[in-house]
Amino acid sequence: MGAACLVTGAENAAGARIERKDALRELAYGVLVCEFMAGAGKPMAHIPTPDFAKAQTRFIDVLSDQLAGRDSDQRWVELTGVLMQSEAGREWLRERAKEHAEFHADEAAYS
Repeated sequence: MGAACLVTGAENAAGARIERKDALRELAYGVLVCEFMAGAGKPMAHIPTPDFAKAQTRFIDVLSDQLAGRDSDQRWVELTGVLMQSEAGREWLRERAKEHAEFHADEAAYS
């Protein structure tokens, strides 16, 4: 009976640790979402990146990593769609189009 109580006690302690970790994860998740969204307003600002070599990384670098991930094509399609929904977004894309044309115009004309 004594051994069973030890096992039950250990199981209860392990379960309590898991519950604490789950609660901390949920809290950290909320903080990380808030910090990410705040970083969107200040793209050069550093946001928390726990488990990276650096504990904080610039927002634009975190977003760049996400846009280069395994589903990067889909994320770029989504971002382009969002940009097209506002005049400011379309103007930003227009500027990228001008840069593209400036870079390739000579090759297009002379090749």
